[in-house]
Amino acid sequence: MIAFFKSDMFRNFAGGFVLGTIGILALQMTESHHDQPARPSAGYSSVVQASPPPASVKAAL
Repeated sequence: MIAFFKSDMFRNFAGGFVLGTIGILALQMTESHHDQPARPSAGYSSVVQASPPPASVKAAL
């Protein structure tokens, strides 16, 4: 049993699982960012609030 754990076959087999696990975790982390809706930045929301009212609102005044 100890000879099997020291063999190249076991090292390559275990290494494949390690690389596969790292790859799956990396792909899941990048996909999780796309699931959340994008929030506007603070600069964008302040520009929207500071913009002048539409012409129809000015005409009503």
